[in-house]
Amino acid sequence: MKELNHKHIIYVHEAIVECTKIYIVLEYVDGGDLFNVLDVEDSFSEKKTKIVIAQLASALKYIHSRNIVHRDIKAENILVKKNCDQNFCIKLADFGLATQATDPLYDMCGTPAYMSPETIKKVGYGVKVDVWATGILMYFILSGYLPFDNDNKGPMIAYHEIVHFEPEFSESCWPGITTEARDIIEKMLKKNPNRRLTSEEIMQHNWISIPT
Repeated sequence: MKELNHKHIIYVHEAIVECTKIYIVLEYVDGGDLFNVLDVEDSFSEKKTKIVIAQLASALKYIHSRNIVHRDIKAENILVKKNCDQNFCIKLADFGLATQATDPLYDMCGTPAYMSPETIKKVGYGVKVDVWATGILMYFILSGYLPFDNDNKGPMIAYHEIVHFEPEFSESCWPGITTEARDIIEKMLKKNPNRRLTSEEIMQHNWISIPT
């Protein structure tokens, strides 16, 4: 994290090492995490969701260009800054599972509800696991619920559902959501990572540029 400097990534000012403790001085972010914000608001408008996804994609493009994979993208690891140059500003945080991805990775880690199929199948994965998790996050932000309920079903059933997942958009849960928004979610949630969007392609998708 000390090597990273991006406006949508939490900044590390200093790390102080003592004999038995390490103190990490982070940038102060005053709005709590995205999960708590969503808990209050239930779900976001498409316009507000677009701001979150565009800013997150910008942060991912930055770390992916350095072959860094976060591996734990989720609402709880995105902090919200109240006073910034935009109405809503996010900061990607918690790089505890981040690592270099110059070669395929095989260890199964992350938050189960956001894990990609290739992570679960242990066939080797790279930075596009972050794109899958971003698709799950966008699904969650717009609908107000995660597609995989690990708490009630248990992880093994959830893993089976993830590997065979196809996004569905029922009108009862997705009223008024545009075709473009559904399209970008589908393209972020391609089970084959070779067919999945890159973080840069998320930013280039027409949903990001279309006014809402």
